[in-house]
Amino acid sequence: EGESRVFEAQQCWCSLDSDYAGGDLGWMKVVSRGECCHLCTKHPGCTVSVLTGNMCYLKNSSQNPQHTAARLPRSPGRIACAPGGGASPGRQVGGLRAKAIPLFNASKPASCSIYGCNTRYLAGHECQCNEDCDRHRNCCYDYQSECHRGVAQPLHNASCQAYGCNAYRSGGACQCDTKCRNFGNCCADFEETCRAGSMTSTDK
Repeated sequence: EGESRVFEAQQCWCSLDSDYAGGDLGWMKVVSRGECCHLCTKHPGCTVSVLTGNMCYLKNSSQNPQHTAARLPRSPGRIACAPGGGASPGRQVGGLRAKAIPLFNASKPASCSIYGCNTRYLAGHECQCNEDCDRHRNCCYDYQSECHRGVAQPLHNASCQAYGCNAYRSGGACQCDTKCRNFGNCCADFEETCRAGSMTSTDK
């Protein structure tokens, strides 16, 4: 019952084939949609997360318009999730109007802080918190910090200072090449870090 209440309080409303450009806070590797949901509910400023492959990008869509995320519909293979707690479709969800995104379903959060540390595989869990999860590559993102008192996996910075300038970065949360202006997906520090005079012709 306690776990069920946690799920309801931290669940996300998710939409298939949806993405958000800009408003990047950072990214982390995960193995499930539930982890991406949980990361957003736990990270200050995150109003929507986008899962593509095993990369979870945390974004903000409600602050200064210059640094916020804009929805990109028809983005095959990407899943956008807005933290919504117990809110139902049509209400305010994670700083977004639920009606503004085509809601797919509610996604339960997934992490070792919720599941607890186990000695065996538990079916029904989106990621695992047992000693064999490393071998099977299905550990929850916080397995080391929760179950082995290790260092928590950091949220990687999504910025031109971290990515570098000029080259297109496939799968990047934002871009730092000259074409990013055309696609509206420049990192927030693009102008400051990649000034026009420093750009080269390496863009593709």
